[in-house]
Amino acid sequence: MNNVDRSFVQPNYCLISNVTFGSPSKNCRGHGICSVIPAHFLEKRKGFYAKLILEKTNTLCFEFKTIDLPKDIIQRYFTGQFFRLPEKVPLPFIAPFLGFNQLIYIPEGFYRWERNKDWIRIYTPVKPHEKNQKNLNKEKNQLERRFNNSVLL
Repeated sequence: MNNVDRSFVQPNYCLISNVTFGSPSKNCRGHGICSVIPAHFLEKRKGFYAKLILEKTNTLCFEFKTIDLPKDIIQRYFTGQFFRLPEKVPLPFIAPFLGFNQLIYIPEGFYRWERNKDWIRIYTPVKPHEKNQKNLNKEKNQLERRFNNSVLL
């Protein structure tokens, strides 16, 4: 299960999502990306909008409009050469919208980012979960409960 099956999907899928910065295990505090939820799932905005672009190489590009990010967020997360994810980021809500037929995540690591006057982009790989389906469903249900308690429809 090393390859993510996207054989029926055209490259360069795009989805507008709401991204919350921080670490999932630290209640969205700290560094990294805490959650990524399709924007149409939310009654109100919880984080920052990003256009997610899935490239043919299974690279996920997060594109934020510079004008939408406060200066303190830019200074906190976008000062070094790489964007740091201290832990993996599960993507159960966006996988189907990007054409995946299995659950995916972004592994922990240091990822390239770039900026111009209009946008900031982060480039990350996506990987398939290597757990069995029962554990995946349990993890997905836990994430759904967590977000249902906040702002999901």
